[in-house]
Amino acid sequence: MRTQFTFLFFVLFSALTFGQTFYNLELAAEGNFGTPNADVFNVTNTTNPTTTSSGLYQTANSTTGFDVLQDYGVYGNKALLIEKPSGPGRIVIVDYPAFTEVHTFATSEAPQTLVMASQTKGYVATGNPSGIQFVDLTNNTIAPVADPNDDISSTAQFMLQANGFIYAQMSAKIIKIDTLTQTVSGVILPAIGSIKGMVFDEQTNLIWAMNGSGKLISIDVANGDALGAEIETGVAGSTLLRIYDSKLYFWNLSSKNLYIYNTETPSTLPLVSSYTSTMGGTSWSFGYGRSFDIDQNTGDFAICSADGFVAPSLFEVVDGTTFTVIDSGAANGVAIANKCRLKIVSTPPIPDVANLPTVNAECDVTLTAPTADGGTITATTTDPITYSAQGTFIVTWNYTNDHGTSTQTQEVVIADVTAPLPSVTALPNLEISCDVEITGFPTAMDNCDGEIVGTTSDLLIYSETGTYIITWVFIDDSGNEIQQSQTVEVTCSNVGLNDYAIQNVNIYPNPVTDVLNVETNVESWVGQLMNAQGQLVLKFTETQSIPVGHLPKGVYYLQMSSAQLGTVTEKVVIQ
Repeated sequence: MRTQFTFLFFVLFSALTFGQTFYNLELAAEGNFGTPNADVFNVTNTTNPTTTSSGLYQTANSTTGFDVLQDYGVYGNKALLIEKPSGPGRIVIVDYPAFTEVHTFATSEAPQTLVMASQTKGYVATGNPSGIQFVDLTNNTIAPVADPNDDISSTAQFMLQANGFIYAQMSAKIIKIDTLTQTVSGVILPAIGSIKGMVFDEQTNLIWAMNGSGKLISIDVANGDALGAEIETGVAGSTLLRIYDSKLYFWNLSSKNLYIYNTETPSTLPLVSSYTSTMGGTSWSFGYGRSFDIDQNTGDFAICSADGFVAPSLFEVVDGTTFTVIDSGAANGVAIANKCRLKIVSTPPIPDVANLPTVNAECDVTLTAPTADGGTITATTTDPITYSAQGTFIVTWNYTNDHGTSTQTQEVVIADVTAPLPSVTALPNLEISCDVEITGFPTAMDNCDGEIVGTTSDLLIYSETGTYIITWVFIDDSGNEIQQSQTVEVTCSNVGLNDYAIQNVNIYPNPVTDVLNVETNVESWVGQLMNAQGQLVLKFTETQSIPVGHLPKGVYYLQMSSAQLGTVTEKVVIQ
C-alpha cells in the first residue's frame, strides 16, 4: 500500500485528511432464493462516512436485481453476470463500469462459474448439464465449447485464462480449452486430490493449484504444462487461493487466519499465519463463495462475510504491508456477499517533491517532467519545456489520475553571466606599413552565442611610424564583455621596391602561385611576409626562393630591410 504523508483536500469532502487510503470495493451479492435482491454493489470510503451504493445493475437499467447472482467478472469495458435461481437463469453482458445491459441469454443450464478471457470472450461453466459455454461479447452469441473426448465431467468451481487457453478445474483434474478453436485440447492431472483453488502467476507463467489441506503444485504453461514439485504448507482447511507479486495467499476459514507462501523465495514451512480477521461469521459464512480479493497494485486485500446470510454482509479492507485494517463494517443492502473486487484509489496525485527547485541555466534548458505518487505519475504541461531566451519563466505542471489533478509551479531562470573567451590567449603584434588598413579582426568564443568578432573604437589605419595599442572589445548578446589589447608596429618609408630595381633587385612572378623569386645584389638583408591583417606569416634572410604555395590565396605585403636601404614594402598577390 502506498501511504501518502501530506495534507490534501479530498474532492468529495472538505475535511483535511492525512495518510488516508481510499478504496472502491465491489461486492457481488448472491441474494436470497426467490427474491430479486442480488446485484453488484460498490462500497467506498471516498465519501465520509463509508457508503454502500444501490445495486449497480438495477440502477443502470431501472429494473429489479437477480435471483441468486452466482458469479461476476470484468475485463476492460465489459462484464458478465450469471444468475442461477431454482428455475431458469440468465447470463448477462453489460458495459462496464456503467452496468447498462448489452445482451441477456436465458438459460436453464445452471451457470456456476465464469472467467473473462478478454473484452470479447467469456466462458461460463454450467452444471445442468455439465459443460462450458463460450460467450462471444462482440456478436452477443453463446455456444458450448467443443468436447470431442468427453473430458468435461462436472461443473467447474475455478477457471482462469493463461497463455491463450482456459484452464477449468473439475474436481481433481483441470480441463484445457483452446480460445481460438473453442475446443477442449487436453486434461491435466495435478494428483493432489480435489482442487480447492487455482491462480495464474503472469510473472513466472505458472499456474498454481491448491487442495484443501494446503498442498500446492505448479503447472508450467510455457513448458507443456509440466508439473512442479508438491509443496506441503501444513495449513489445514485451505481455500480462497489468490496471488500477488508471486506470493500465494489463502485462508483457513475456521480460524479466520490468512497464510502467505512466497514462490520466489520459498517461505519457511509449515507456514504461520500473517493475519487473523476479527470479522463476524462462521466457517461457512466467513469468506463465503469467492469473497476475497487483492489489489494488484498495492497488495492491500479485502475479505467479506455473509454473516447470517441476510443483509447486510460484512467486509474488511486490510493494508497488505502492515496488516492493519484500513476500513471495516457492514455493507448495507448487500445480502450474502459471495465475491468481491478491490480497487485501491488515491486522491489527486501527491507530488514526489513538495517544492520544485528553480531551474537555472545560462543559455538554454529542456525541462524534465517531475513525478508524483512515487514515480507512477509523470506531470504534463501546456507551457514550453525548452527555453533559450534570457529571462524568468514559470511552468505549471499537472499531475492527473482518476480522482483529480494536482498542480505545481516551477521557476526557470535563463541568465547568461559568462563573458566571451578570446580565441587566443595573447594577440600577436601587428607589423604594418603606413596607410595599410587593419582588416582581420580577432575573435572570441561565447558559451551561448558562439564566435564573436571583436570591435574597437581605435584607428585601423596609421599614417605615421610608431607603436600603437588597439583595444578589442568582445560583447555577447547578454552584455557580458571582455577586452584584449594588441600592439601595432607601423613603419613608413618612401623607398619602395622600385628603388630596389636600381640596386638590381627583382621580385617575380607577381601575382605568384608557388614560389616567389628574389634577385638582388643588396647585402645583409632580411625579409618578412605579412597577410592583409598585418600578421606575420613568413620570415627569411637573403634567400632567392620563397615558397608561398601553402599559404591561403589573397593579398600579402613583402617587407625587405637592410642597413643601407632601410625597410621597403611591396604588395604581393598569391593566387
